[in-house]
Amino acid sequence: MDKLKVYYEPETELLTIFWRDPSPDQLGIELDEDIVLFKDPATDSVLGMELIGFREGDLRLQQLSSVEGTG
Repeated sequence: MDKLKVYYEPETELLTIFWRDPSPDQLGIELDEDIVLFKDPATDSVLGMELIGFREGDLRLQQLSSVEGTG
């Protein structure tokens, strides 16, 4: 697993988390009106996610879980 990369932009309230290196041709898939999943189209692997409207004390991070695939 690559190093976890976390970017927070307080002015725009964006929290972006990558657990794999971003891809120049990555796809952003809107899971909800405020959650975007980033995938590599070549491998279909999940690279990271973005939380829109993120503020201190946001409970969405507590609701996330990830399972690393074996394929």
